Order: sequence, then structure tokens, then C-alpha cells
Amino acid sequence: MKTFLIIAGMLIATIGLAQVKTTEMTDESGNKQFSEYSENGKLNDVITIEDGIVTVVYYTYHDNGELASIKCFRDKQQHGTWWIYDESGIATAMANYDNG
Repeated sequence: MKTFLIIAGMLIATIGLAQVKTTEMTDESGNKQFSEYSENGKLNDVITIEDGIVTVVYYTYHDNGELASIKCFRDKQQHGTWWIYDESGIATAMANYDNG
């Protein structure tokens, strides 16, 4: 519950700093997913809470609007596949993490 409150506080603080759109979905099991979009409609992050485990996927972009990276964390540790892209949108690096 504490983690959920921290995540919710981060979302509220982010909304106050910039014009963003946040969506929230809850499935039949009570798992939650929050998606946050920037002013230009690009996806910034997706926060999923399943069975008390928080997973966050961050998306960053180059100044030209092309995707720069996709990074995932589970319970505050690097997790999953991370991708780095050049300014033309071509993947230049990939790394896999398993709970850090």
C-alpha cells in the first residue's frame, strides 16, 4: 500500500508540473495500470501494480520526437529488456535484466 501511495503521489506531482494525460485501468483481479502521456501525446511511462509488485516502463524521446529509450524497473530494480535508439529510430543497444 505504501508503494501505491508513493506512485500515486509521483503521478499527481508530475501532473502539476506539466500538461499530461494520465489514464487508469483496473482489471477484475484489482490489478492497476496507469499510463501517462506528454502534451504532444507521446507515451511517457506505464506503471503496473500486480499482486503488490510495481513495474514501471519509461519511454524517452530525442528532440526530433523519435523514441530514444525504453527502460523497465520492477520493485525499483532494473528488469526486462532495455532498448536504446538513435535519432533516426534505429535500435543501437539492447540489454536484458532480471531483477537488477
